Amino acid sequence: MSASDQLEVSVRPYRHGYDDIKRIVHILDANNYRTGYTDGLPNAVKQTYIQVILLSLALVTFAVTGSFLLGLAAPLIFLFVRTLYYCLYFGAFPRFCCGDLRDIENVYQSEPDSNFFVAEINGRIVGYAAIVNEDSLHERLEEYSKYRNVSSGKLDSDVDSDVKIAELKRMVVDVSFRGLSIGRKLLDHCVEFCKQNNYDRIHLSAVTEQIAGLRLYSRYGFKRGLIEYERFRSVFMICIQHMSLNLDEFRAK
Repeated sequence: MSASDQLEVSVRPYRHGYDDIKRIVHILDANNYRTGYTDGLPNAVKQTYIQVILLSLALVTFAVTGSFLLGLAAPLIFLFVRTLYYCLYFGAFPRFCCGDLRDIENVYQSEPDSNFFVAEINGRIVGYAAIVNEDSLHERLEEYSKYRNVSSGKLDSDVDSDVKIAELKRMVVDVSFRGLSIGRKLLDHCVEFCKQNNYDRIHLSAVTEQIAGLRLYSRYGFKRGLIEYERFRSVFMICIQHMSLNLDEFRAK
């Protein structure tokens, strides 16, 4: 019997005033620390666009200076500075870039077809995920502005207005409880919630360095769509992978 079989995972809506937010922020801190300091550099160098940047830096520096050592040092310095910046922003100051978690009730629980869910083991929150109606998301979440309906390669104006799309947000599992199928149980709950609220499709956006998360989504049935490159706080470029799950196709399986 596996560890996941021995542990009973329950999923429920977020409850304001039950110390839920303290645990959620703790998980966020630990996850972003892991992403920034432990996984950040190894996952970065696996990305094709980072490899192209590093090779270009090395070749240009060598061509300009004629120094093999400087050509080797330039990409290493770039990696060091990028990783340091990434760590400081996502590792040391995660709460400042996650304004929606300071107002979960308004952002995720003000409409009947949106909600914020937490996964528990023996009463301890070990993960969370949110579903929010994409049509009203940009009105409630300032940092969400342009990633709408692009998972299928279409712009807002190209999408049938009758299609109801849910956005999967803030999917996080405590680093100490990974490998126990908690992420899949959260996805199961979110998908069932979307079916009950007559959504046609679920969309999500994730940076390509979240390799484990993207693998989970792919195995679950999400299809990879457009990849967008965005300037990260006007300093570095990050790569955003859009994915979607067609609930009609999912129901037919």
